[in-house]
Amino acid sequence: MTDEPRKISPAPNWVSIFTLRDDLNPPGYVETFLEIQANPYVKPGADKEEKTKEKKKKKKLGRNEKT
Repeated sequence: MTDEPRKISPAPNWVSIFTLRDDLNPPGYVETFLEIQANPYVKPGADKEEKTKEKKKKKKLGRNEKT
């Protein structure tokens, strides 16, 4: 065995490969990608948190509080 370091080829640029070759995309990939962009994930219960925050803001004034 020699003491020379091994030569490692650089990683391919996958973005450019998939951009140039549309046939390499799996079926339904583009449609799914566009759907995710149009309707991003919303954490379950996020709407309840917003309603709770709004209710807290609309509370009545306490003692010694003026408008």
